[in-house]
Amino acid sequence: MEKIEFLTKNFGKYDVKSISDYKRIGGFTALEKAVEMGAESVCALLAEAKIRGRGGAEYDVGRKWSQAREVVGDNKIIICNADEGETTTFKDRELIKNDPFNLIEAMIIAGYVIGATEGFIYMRAEYACYRPILLNAIAEAKEYGYLGDNILNTGFNFNIKLYSGAGAYVCGEGTALIRSIEGKAGRPRMKPPFIKQSGAFARPTCLNNVESLSIVPHLILDDKKVYMSNVHDISVGTKLVSVAGNVNNPGVFEIPFGV
Repeated sequence: MEKIEFLTKNFGKYDVKSISDYKRIGGFTALEKAVEMGAESVCALLAEAKIRGRGGAEYDVGRKWSQAREVVGDNKIIICNADEGETTTFKDRELIKNDPFNLIEAMIIAGYVIGATEGFIYMRAEYACYRPILLNAIAEAKEYGYLGDNILNTGFNFNIKLYSGAGAYVCGEGTALIRSIEGKAGRPRMKPPFIKQSGAFARPTCLNNVESLSIVPHLILDDKKVYMSNVHDISVGTKLVSVAGNVNNPGVFEIPFGV
């Protein structure tokens, strides 16, 4: 099978500790294009691409962002779920380790689209060794003006915080994750209220998985619609899969749906 590099196209192409090197390969041009397109057009693109959530629920990302955008409320929050606790699953780890600036860019785009002012990355405790990578990416994005106040002279203010869990598997569930961020015991709560209306700190919240978010910058720059050319039944695009155990080639691989 021909090797596919859509979501993984940046792997090994830049120094993950350097925002200037990320910009050298086109970093943050997706954010600039998203601002030019406007929030509604970005949502329309996501809907056209039929991106289904990669965290397990398969909820349509375009629909989720559109719904989050329509919610009336101040100080909305974006949360990136990096609490990858399923056994032998480590695909999100590879995205964090090999393309951290793309994830930061994706969160900024998400914040711009739904009108959020704050973002959280909730990382599983076992990934503590990767905290410095993300903390550096956040700091450099702020230094270059991609985080903070009046981003790209749009009047859009947005910041990102990194939060590490304490190792509880259940915190992969959205409401338990939110309670953990709030400093409470990480236990699921009843719904409604749904988190899009009242999530973290009782503020409107949009929660996405690492892989779901990471697709967005690539999709915005995909003028040839390579992503949408991979279609199988109701699934569009590519997927990262973790291969582990007694196999010849363990690792993370990007494959088209239908393989």
